[in-house]
Amino acid sequence: MSAKQQVYRRLMKEEKSKRSTAQRITHPLAKYNSLGQLMCAVCDLVVKSEIIWNSHLMSRRHKEMVEALKVKSRKEAASRVGTACNEQLVGGERESRAEERQKRKAVG
Repeated sequence: MSAKQQVYRRLMKEEKSKRSTAQRITHPLAKYNSLGQLMCAVCDLVVKSEIIWNSHLMSRRHKEMVEALKVKSRKEAASRVGTACNEQLVGGERESRAEERQKRKAVG
């Protein structure tokens, strides 16, 4: 192999490595597994290429999964709020009963 070919191959490898590291997706739903494969955190799906990432985000399956996740998180938030309201109500009832007892003792 000639010196020109060796230089050319070295330059091509360097260029390829620059492109591969520069194309890593930094989207909040993108993650990379231990093998360095791009994955969708919502769908738990390996996306074969960074180029396909935007297509995956626009896909029907991804949109359905995101919507299902939103609904689930709303239900969980509502149940937490409901539980917190019930706890406050129960706590408030206890306080008002204690106040009533103190008033009765003071009067009687």
